[in-house]
Amino acid sequence: MSPVFRILGPITVLEEGREIPIGAPRLRTLLAALLVNANQTVSAAELIQWLWDGEPPAQPQRALQTAVSRLRGVIGPGLDLRHHAGGYRLEVPAGGLDLCQFRLLTAAGTADALAEALRLWQGEPLTGAHDYAVVRDKRAVLQEEWLRAAEQLVDARLALREYAELIPELTSLTKRFPLRERFWAQLMLALHNSSRQAEALAAYEELASLLRDELGIDPGEEVRRLHLEVLNGPDATWQVHRQLPADIGDFVGRQDEVKAIVAHLTEAAVPVVTISGPPGVGKTALAVRVAHLVKDRYPDGQWFLRDADTTPPPPDKRVLIVLDDVEELGWVPVGNSAVLVTSRSDLALEGAYGTTLAVLEPAEAIELLRAVLGAERADREPQATADIADLCGYLPLALRIAAGHLALRPAEQLAAYADHLRGNNRLLALALLGDHDAAVEAAWSPW
Repeated sequence: MSPVFRILGPITVLEEGREIPIGAPRLRTLLAALLVNANQTVSAAELIQWLWDGEPPAQPQRALQTAVSRLRGVIGPGLDLRHHAGGYRLEVPAGGLDLCQFRLLTAAGTADALAEALRLWQGEPLTGAHDYAVVRDKRAVLQEEWLRAAEQLVDARLALREYAELIPELTSLTKRFPLRERFWAQLMLALHNSSRQAEALAAYEELASLLRDELGIDPGEEVRRLHLEVLNGPDATWQVHRQLPADIGDFVGRQDEVKAIVAHLTEAAVPVVTISGPPGVGKTALAVRVAHLVKDRYPDGQWFLRDADTTPPPPDKRVLIVLDDVEELGWVPVGNSAVLVTSRSDLALEGAYGTTLAVLEPAEAIELLRAVLGAERADREPQATADIADLCGYLPLALRIAAGHLALRPAEQLAAYADHLRGNNRLLALALLGDHDAAVEAAWSPW
C-alpha cells in the first residue's frame, strides 16, 4: 500500500495511519524535493542543490545515491521511487499528497472546496527540511499559493454576503500580512457592507500610512476605489458587481437546454429559470455557461449567490441573479432583472421555465474526458476511455474527478485506472439505478 505524504506543514509520511519517523534532516530534505515535484523527474543536479546548498561533497552523485538508498530503506517498499533520465522520480497516487489535493480543491474555486483546501495546511510548509536557499524559495512559492487561496475564499464568502463573519478573520490577516493590499481591500468591503463606514475609512488610513512608511508608495487602484465608495456613503451611485465564476472551457453537451434557457432569459415576461437534478449532474456548470452567454443583456451586474433570501435589485436595474443550490425561492424579480436557479429539488415557480438534467449521453461523456485529458491521450485507449465514462455513470462531476486524478499521473494507462474503478465491487454499485453518489464516490476513491 502506498504511503500518504504531507508537506503543507511538517514533512510527514503515514502508512495505514501510522507515522514513519524520518530522523535525518537530509533525508527529509530529499523527500521534500521529490514531493514538491511529485510524478516528475527531478535531475540529479537539482537534488544535489537541495541536499548540500552549493557545497556538495567530493563525490556528489555517489552521495546522492546513498541518500536515495537510505530513504528507500526508511520508508520501505511502498515508496515508488525510480531512477529515471538522469534523475529520480517519485510516483505519488492521487490523494497521496496534500499538495496535490490542495491544488485540485483550489481549482474547483467554490467556498466549500477552498475552505477544505486551506484546512490541509498544518503550519509552515516543508518544516523539517534543511534551511537552505532552495528550500526557502520553494517554501515562499507554496506560501504564495496559500495566500492566493485565502484571498479566493474571502472573495467567495464576500459573494455570499458573510460580511460580519469575515471582519475578525480579515483583521487578523491584515495584521499577519500587513503589506498584502488585497486583504485590506476585502476588510474595507466587509466593514462598509456591515454599516461600519468609520472603521472602513480608518482601515484605509492605516494601510496608507503603512505603505508610505515602509515602501514610500500609495495604496493601489482597488483600495483607492473602495475608499471613494465608502466616502460616498449610502447614497453612492449603483455599484455593478460581476460575480460569475469563470466559464468552463471544456463544457460539452446540453445544447438544447442552453438554447431554451437563453431564449427564456432574453424573451420571457418573467425571466426565471430553474435547473434541477441530482448532485454532480452539472447544474451549476450549465447555469454558469448560460449566464456568460446572456450577461451582456444585464449590464447592471451579475450576482452569483447561495442565499435565496437575498434582496432583489431595484426594478429599474438589469441584473442577472444566479442562485446556486437553493431549496426554495419565495420571490421573483420585478422590472428588468432575471433569476437563474439551480436546485436538487424540482422548484415550482409561477411563470418560470424549468428543466431537469439527466446524466450525459455516452458520446458526450467520452467527449468530456477527451476535453479534460487531451484528445490524444484519450484516443490512444478508446475502449478504456469509454469504460471510464461508463464506470463514472456518465455523471459530469464524477468524470471530471476521474480526469483530474488521471491528469496528475500523465504516464498512467487509462486501462489501469478503469480496472481500479471496477475493483472492490464498484461496477455493481454504479449499475444501481440512479445511484449518482456511487459514481462520484468511485471516481474520488484514491489508488
